[in-house]
Amino acid sequence: MNRRSLLAFGLVAVFAFSSAIAFGADKAEKPEKKKTTTASIKGVVKSVDASAGTITITVKNKKESEDKTFAAKDAKIQINGEAKTLADVTEGLEVTVKLSEDGKSVVGLASGKKPKAAA
Repeated sequence: MNRRSLLAFGLVAVFAFSSAIAFGADKAEKPEKKKTTTASIKGVVKSVDASAGTITITVKNKKESEDKTFAAKDAKIQINGEAKTLADVTEGLEVTVKLSEDGKSVVGLASGKKPKAAA
């Protein structure tokens, strides 16, 4: 009886130890999500090349305006609250653009107001 208790205790200890290692290793393998801050800019669309996946926006500062071209192939685009494609973006449209972390590509573009929900 003493050997059985000792054997049972040993098996429980091994199981508990291996479970702790397995769950601990699982958490260690997952990389931590970094909080990324992206810049947003407001401007007017100067040109769009949907086939190349680029957009050029004129950004006005206090003293001057500057044309900036960005990759926008995978951008999420909203115009008047509706999902659109890059081909739907037209010259002269006032937009707010959310840039990628490196500032080289557009991850989101919004223009217009969302339609009011029916009451």
